[in-house]
Amino acid sequence: MTRYPALSPLHPSIPATDAVILRGTLTYPHGQVGTKYPLAVLAHQYPSTHDSFAPFCADLHALGVATLAFDLRGHGKSIWTTSGARVASSPAEPKMQAFGEAFMGSASAVGFAHIADDIVRMTAWGIYQNFIDYSKVLLVGASVGGTGVLVGGTGVSVGVLVGSGVLVLVGSGVSVSVGVLVHVRVGVLVGVLVLVGVLVGVFVGVLVGV
Repeated sequence: MTRYPALSPLHPSIPATDAVILRGTLTYPHGQVGTKYPLAVLAHQYPSTHDSFAPFCADLHALGVATLAFDLRGHGKSIWTTSGARVASSPAEPKMQAFGEAFMGSASAVGFAHIADDIVRMTAWGIYQNFIDYSKVLLVGASVGGTGVLVGGTGVSVGVLVGSGVLVLVGSGVSVSVGVLVHVRVGVLVGVLVLVGVLVGVFVGVLVGV
């Protein structure tokens, strides 16, 4: 089968429940004509942008997985609402207290409580794009994005989510044992794909073909 260059990236603008416009990038891997790709939706940490997932996205593309990395509300390009800009605060100085104050201020100012719903909305957009296999969805989150993945995962009808050792089954007909989590083969997506985080608070989705 003929192999062609990757499809052009797509840059969605998704309206959130409170009028924030969520922005991100859907990137396809190089593949063959007629291929449908698993989809990974990635929600980054505070304070960052979706570009922080670039190295991991490259690894996923090499494995044949499409990625939809987006800027969390108040970050990157996801700062606009119908009434103006809404930007997350950054620490005023390099101290943990300043970080904590900025985080808590941002949580209220830009609405971190909506992040789980944002992930569901972004996923709903992604699975209906051309050449996406909606039966294989991987949700990846770091820090506040990881919490959003675990909470928002209940709104996604396929896949299995894992966060800090807690197994959450999503949808029906999906079964997995804890022992499966230690059986990871690089380059194989017909089983389980696990990202091991270095920082405390990193939560990761697991892709299981159903």
